[in-house]
Order: sequence, then C-alpha cells, then structure tokens
Amino acid sequence: MTFFDNTRMLGIIFWAVGIMMVLESILMVVSAFTDFDVDLPDEIVNITAYQVAFGAGSLVTAVLYIFFANRVMRGNMTDKIGLLGEYIIMVGATSIVRILVELIALVAGELTIEEVIVYILMFSVMAVFFIAMMAVGRTVLRGREARGKGVLWVVLFIAFVVMAAYNLTEAETELVFISHINHLLIAIFMLLALLDPEVMSRMGVRR
Repeated sequence: MTFFDNTRMLGIIFWAVGIMMVLESILMVVSAFTDFDVDLPDEIVNITAYQVAFGAGSLVTAVLYIFFANRVMRGNMTDKIGLLGEYIIMVGATSIVRILVELIALVAGELTIEEVIVYILMFSVMAVFFIAMMAVGRTVLRGREARGKGVLWVVLFIAFVVMAAYNLTEAETELVFISHINHLLIAIFMLLALLDPEVMSRMGVRR
C-alpha cells in the first residue's frame, strides 16, 4: 500500500492544512486590532479594513478546503486519478477565490485607482494560471490519451517542485510562516500523488 492509498490519512492531512488556513485567516483579522506582525503591501492606507476583509475572505477558502478533506476522509473519493484531478481543480478554484478576496481587501485598503489597476493586471495573470490548472484537472478527470497526460504530468511535477522550493524560503512574519507551511504541505502531497506508481502508469509515464 502506498501513501496515496490511505484516504483517511490523506483526509487528516487535508484537515490539518484547512485548520491552519482557518488559523491564518483568524490571525489576519486579529492583527487588525493588535500588534501582531503581518506583512502588508506598502500601498495600503486603511490597514484595518484591508486586514479584516482579507482575513474574512480567506476563511471562505479554508472552509472549501475542509469540505474537500471531509469528502476524502469519508471515502467518497477513492479513485487515484479522480482524486488527483479533483484536487487540482479544488486548488485552482480556492486560489482564484483567494485572488478575488485580496483584490477586494486592497480596494478596502483605499488604494489609488492606478495602484488598483496594477494589482488587477497582476492578479489577472495569476487567475489565468489557476484557470489553466483547473482545465488540467478536468483533463485528468476525463481521461485523455496517454501522451497528452504524460506532458501534463511533467508540467504539474515541475510546477509543484517550484511551489515546494518557494515555500522553503525564509518567512518574514509568523503569518507568512503559516502560509508557507500550508502551501508546502499542498506541494508535497501533489508530488507524492504524481509519483504514485498507479498515477504515473495511467498518465503514461514510465518509471
């Protein structure tokens, strides 16, 4: 039995990430009324409004993650390729929600129109990436031909190696540290999933 076969263990890991996301959201809101150190964009004028909006909105992504963890723990998702595909879609969807939340928080933080436009352009590029990620997840779920899946496997593997490496960098604040742990766990899980013998075989990758 491989790590990826134990859906209960996977569910527990997803729950752990979800709970840390909840903690991250709560700390962001609390920091608006305390001296808790957080890393904020320099352009923010109304810091309290930004932190409350961002923290409350981030809670939505945490709840979505916990909902997914529940489905895994209950055994509702047992097919490895199906689980991988749905997980990719879930990560993409929650990331887009998080982008929208941060954009709303930035507006609440009373940025100038020019600064908001710059952030919209930057977030649009990020959103395109995550939408593409969701499309990859749907492709994996539909079961396209092996050669195409092999290319997707390589792209996903490289993307999550980069994600893991980035989240091993030094965190400047406690909140960033929690965020790094969350995303590092996500990256490690995805890499373990991609390296599972059955997943590699069904995606046309030879060991």
